[in-house]
Amino acid sequence: AISSAGTFFMDLRNNVKSGRKKDACWLEWGVDKLHEKDDLDAIYDSNPSIGLKMAAGKSVSLRKLLNFNGSVESFNTEHLGYWPSQSKERAIDITRWDDLTVTSLPTIHGDVRTAVAIKSNDNDGIDIAVALRTDATTYIHMLPQIDIARQGIEPVWDAIKKYIRSGTCKAIVIDGKVGQFEILKLLSKHGYWNLQKKGSSQRKVSLTSPLDMAQAASTIITSTIEKTVSPLAQPALRAAVEDAGKRAPRGSSSGIQGFKSMSGRVDVNPLETAALALHASLKQRMPGDREEIADTKDRPSNGWGEDMSWGSPL
Repeated sequence: AISSAGTFFMDLRNNVKSGRKKDACWLEWGVDKLHEKDDLDAIYDSNPSIGLKMAAGKSVSLRKLLNFNGSVESFNTEHLGYWPSQSKERAIDITRWDDLTVTSLPTIHGDVRTAVAIKSNDNDGIDIAVALRTDATTYIHMLPQIDIARQGIEPVWDAIKKYIRSGTCKAIVIDGKVGQFEILKLLSKHGYWNLQKKGSSQRKVSLTSPLDMAQAASTIITSTIEKTVSPLAQPALRAAVEDAGKRAPRGSSSGIQGFKSMSGRVDVNPLETAALALHASLKQRMPGDREEIADTKDRPSNGWGEDMSWGSPL
């Protein structure tokens, strides 16, 4: 990617945080929202070198910071590590999201409902999200992105088979034009879709509509506010949340149709995929209504057995 002199560090920051740049490390002390100029906790947290002697006798002075004459936003940008793109337009509060994040999936007892969402982006990439709904919360896990132009379509099945073969999987959602027919063929090959039948309600599989995406976006925003979602800590998903604004319906300046990158440089497809998986899982009734599936080979006898581990966060 080409960066201008004014966007180089923002591009570098976004690329490292989203996992696209593998050969760099980004260390940052800063704030996610605006703070008043006399907020000592924010000042100390964002300036770990306060009071330390620097090269050529320079140092970061608390007195100098407290005597700053500029605006609150300028103070936050210059001295608290606030990035201007972190504005009130963000669809989901990143601090609230971080508070809900978990580092691993706990041992789960009782009834669960699982949903898998598969969504392509504009660059031949396939994002996959798995939502595991319990009585208390819904866990969201992103699987590694698949480049179908380079890897082909079969790795999609390898990634999702252990989830959709479980007795708890009640929904498979497919969104995006890229690779959609190939994904349907893949599911048909393994007994989860009949290409000879028309309609979008065959067994667990459904193709999304714009309305579905709008409802899913609203669902994940509401679930974050109500603290009923628990996303696994994964850099690409967090980067998407941090940069995502609301995408309004075409021809309208209000409402929500999905998400968009506020900076124009971060892929928010992981967030939309996670929203679809969450929404699909919440549409399923708890408990009961067991549903037979076409392929019962290798199905864990207890739903989420040992081979249903979610693995390490990306």
